[in-house]
Amino acid sequence: FGRRFGGLPDLLARAPGRVNLIGEHVDYSDGFVLPAAIDRSVRLAVSPTSDGRVTLAAVDLGKQVTFSLAALKDKVDAQGRPLPGWALYPAGVAWALQTAGYTLTGMRALYTSDVPIASGLSSSAAVELAFAVAWQALSDLPADRMTLARIAGETAIEKSLAGGASHPGNANVATRVRQLNVPFAGRYSPMNQNVQSSTGSTVIEL
Repeated sequence: FGRRFGGLPDLLARAPGRVNLIGEHVDYSDGFVLPAAIDRSVRLAVSPTSDGRVTLAAVDLGKQVTFSLAALKDKVDAQGRPLPGWALYPAGVAWALQTAGYTLTGMRALYTSDVPIASGLSSSAAVELAFAVAWQALSDLPADRMTLARIAGETAIEKSLAGGASHPGNANVATRVRQLNVPFAGRYSPMNQNVQSSTGSTVIEL
C-alpha cells in the first residue's frame, strides 16, 4: 500500500469465502441454506479521500482503476472507459449503499484474495462485503452488519453479478475490520466482538 499510494492505510478489512452445506442456488430466491465461512479470504487495505473518487488496485490481477462515486450508474472509469469486470463488484457496493441513502467518502484501496475464483466459494461476495464494511468504517455509516450483508446481496442481484443475498450474509459472520491507531474499548455479542489490540488498533470481529 505504501509503495503504491504512499503512507500507511487507515483501515484493514477481511471477509472470508464460504461453502454451502445445504441449499446451493436457493439463497437468491429466499430459500433456506446452511453456509459456513472458510479459511480463505479477501484482504483489503484502504485510506479515505476527499475528492469523491475511488482508486482500486487489485494485487492479484496487477491492475488499477479509478472511478467517481458521482458516476456509478454509468459504469465508467475516470477516463470514461467501461469499468473492467473485476471493478464492478466494489463499484456495485458503492452504488447499492448510495441507493440505500448513505453518503460515502472516496477511497484508495489495495486488495488481494486467496479465494479461488468461479469455484463456488463466493469469491465475489467476499469482495463485496470487504468493501461494504470498509465504507461503513470510513464513512461512519449507521448500518448494522446484517443490513450491510443485505445491501451487498442487492449488489449481486441489481448489478447482474454472480452471487446471492446469503453469500455476503455468511461471509459477514467472520468478517474482520481493523481500524489502525484508534484506541477502542469494545463489547462482545454472539455476532460482534470488539477488542483492543496491544498496538492500540481496533479489531472488529463478527
